[in-house]
Amino acid sequence: MLFSTKYFSIVDDHNFIEGKGINVQSFDEIISEVSKELNVKIPTDKLIQVFITQGTSQAYDNKLYICGNSNYEESYFKMLFKHELIHLIVFTWGIAPIIFWEGIPIYFADNKYRNNSYHKYSKAFLNNGALYNLKHFIMGYKYLGRRFDFRIDMECGSFIGYLFEKYGIEKFKEVFQSFPPLTPENPTCAVNTALSKVYGKKLSDLEKEWISFLNNEVESDDLIEEEIKNKNFYKRIPIKLIHCKFCYFPMEKKNMICPTCGGNNEIKISLK
Repeated sequence: MLFSTKYFSIVDDHNFIEGKGINVQSFDEIISEVSKELNVKIPTDKLIQVFITQGTSQAYDNKLYICGNSNYEESYFKMLFKHELIHLIVFTWGIAPIIFWEGIPIYFADNKYRNNSYHKYSKAFLNNGALYNLKHFIMGYKYLGRRFDFRIDMECGSFIGYLFEKYGIEKFKEVFQSFPPLTPENPTCAVNTALSKVYGKKLSDLEKEWISFLNNEVESDDLIEEEIKNKNFYKRIPIKLIHCKFCYFPMEKKNMICPTCGGNNEIKISLK
């Protein structure tokens, strides 16, 4: 089925929207919400193409591919939609460290779907000695390789949420504009350089601020605390999923030429 709204052209060959009774105008409501949160103006002269699929949700080239699994609740589907929509919008800002690239949609979409609980989860990780140091997943291939551990996304969402709540959305745009692309010719992940330029502080300093915020300003949730207390976590999360160091495309094994970007993954990445 085909649907059109003010901002979207929607193709739903799986009859998900009608089957779930979703009002297509809610898509416009979501993008209006995102427009306010990110302080961006959404053009209407070129509709964003949306495809409801049975595969992976992703966003690129003014297109959204959103998984419409029949088991999904409407609210979960809308969370996926908003998450990928934010990716599509912030891509126009430029390149960013993976924590910002993933953290912004996680905070504004996933976190809200889960009742704004990511600060509380991160506080529970901290209280139970399970808060993972951000330096272990600041590089994109490490983040994606360790993402099977749900702490990664939750901590990332909380950290970015803290930066937004304290410093505002415009600083995010500056980070995107200040972070140079990671390439085989320039194998330096200049996170601290970008953050120092925008916030006047390195990642470790901002992380200390975030932890102080969790300690002093976030109220503990008894149910979440009990949930985390009874879980066993890796002390050092292994990298189980292999991704290219440069374009982050999934790969079958380490130490090979990326089939997507041609980057040599034997090149070592430095952190600056």
